[in-house]
Amino acid sequence: MAAVARRYAEGGKVAAVLIAAAWHLGFDLTATLGNWSLYQPRTAVALAWAAYLVIAAAAGYVLLFYDRAARLWWVYGGAALVLDVVVMAATAPDHILGAADWGWGSIGWLGVLVLWWRRFLELIAFLAANALLMLGALAVSGALDPASLAKYLMVIAGSAALQLGYSAGAHALEGDARTAVALSEARAAVITRTRTAEAVHADRLERQAAVREIATELLTELARGAAPDDEDLRARCAIAASRLRRLISESEDVPDPLENDMLACALDAERRGVRITLHRVGEIPPLPADVRRALVEPPAEALARARPRTHARLVIAATAEEVAVSVLVEGQESLRIPDGAGAASRVEFIQDITEEGLLWVRTQWTGG
Repeated sequence: MAAVARRYAEGGKVAAVLIAAAWHLGFDLTATLGNWSLYQPRTAVALAWAAYLVIAAAAGYVLLFYDRAARLWWVYGGAALVLDVVVMAATAPDHILGAADWGWGSIGWLGVLVLWWRRFLELIAFLAANALLMLGALAVSGALDPASLAKYLMVIAGSAALQLGYSAGAHALEGDARTAVALSEARAAVITRTRTAEAVHADRLERQAAVREIATELLTELARGAAPDDEDLRARCAIAASRLRRLISESEDVPDPLENDMLACALDAERRGVRITLHRVGEIPPLPADVRRALVEPPAEALARARPRTHARLVIAATAEEVAVSVLVEGQESLRIPDGAGAASRVEFIQDITEEGLLWVRTQWTGG
C-alpha cells in the first residue's frame, strides 16, 4: 500500500523535473538562438542559460533522490532570481516581456523544483519577487503604459497560475494518495482482526463442543455405575478437565500462557499424588493459540495418565526460534496421538519407551 503513495509522489516530482527541462531546452533555447541579435552582452545571456541548466540539474537531483529540501535552497532560489535580472538586463528594452526575455517565465519552474519541500507560501513569495523584478525592469525601460501593464499582468498571472497550480495539485494528489492508502490499510487491519476473531471463536466453539462431548460421555458412564476409582476413567476425566481449563485460559491475559497451561497440568497431577519435577530453560516467545495447544496437549495427556505415587519430570526449553515441552513419566503405555497431529502448526510430536520402562513425550515447535 505504501508503494502506491510513493509512486504518486515520485510521479509528481519526475513530472516537475521534466517540465522544467523541456521548457528550458525547448522554449528558452529556441528563444535565445532566435533572438540572439537582441542581447547585449550576449555572453551574459549564454551564461545565464547554462547556469539555469546547472541549477535545475542540482535541484532536480535533490528532489528525485532526497525527501528533503536542498541544504542551500535559498542560494539556489536567489541565484535563479539573479538569472532573471541578467536576462532582462541583457535584453533590448523594447523586447522585455517578449520571447527574447525568457527568464521571467522559466525561473518560476526553477522555484517549483527548489521549493518543493518548503512551505507553499515560500513559492508564492518567490514568484512575487520575480513579478516585482519584472515590474522594475518595465519601469527602468520606461514601459509602464497601460498596454504594457496589461500585458505584464496577463503573462504574470498565466505563468504563476501554471506553476502554483502544478505544485499545489501535485502535493494535493500525493496527500490524497497517502490518505487513501492509510484508509485502505486501516480497513484491511479491521478485516484481518475481524476474520481472526471469527476464526478463533469458531475454533473455540469446536473445541468446546469436543470437551462437552467428552464430559457427557464420562458423566454418562458414571451415571451407569462406572467405578469412580477406575484409573482409566480418572485419567480421561483429568484430560477433559485440562482441555476445558486451557479453553478458558486462552481468553485470559496471562504473562506466559504456555507455562501457565503446563503448570496447571502439573498441579493436577500433584493433586493425584504424582511427584513433579519442573525445569524451565530460556524465555518463551509469543505463540499463537494453535501452536500452544499442539505443544501442550500430548504432555498434558501424559501427565493426566500418570499413576499416583509415581514421579514425573517436566521440562520446558525455549529460544526465540524454538520451543520444546517434554515429559518423562513412570509406568505408562504410549499415547494414542493421531498421525500428523500438530503438523499444521509446525509442531513435531515424539514419544518413546526408555529402557527403564519410562514414557518420554516431547513436542517441539520451530519458528521461521
